[in-house]
Amino acid sequence: MIKDIVVNLPIGASRDAAISFAASTAVRLDAHLTGIAFVYEPLLPVMVGMYRTPAIIESQRAQNARIAQEAVVKFEEAVRLAGIRRLCWRAWHGVSISP
Repeated sequence: MIKDIVVNLPIGASRDAAISFAASTAVRLDAHLTGIAFVYEPLLPVMVGMYRTPAIIESQRAQNARIAQEAVVKFEEAVRLAGIRRLCWRAWHGVSISP
């Protein structure tokens, strides 16, 4: 039987279904639910004539952290509404993505 479920906490309101599905499945199976929020590094595209200052990069990092935290809040709310007793979440910082 499944006792552990891991869900990638999606960014954006249109993809909340993943959290709801994972929460309802965890309740049904009496499983432990873990949510993972990724805090992505800012994309730094190379463009002629554009310069990104450290302040701009730090601002983007802070925005990405805030977005990940919003996903965690949605996750915690869905878990509370579902009545799940066993829960944890993790935030992974410094994840870079390639276009």
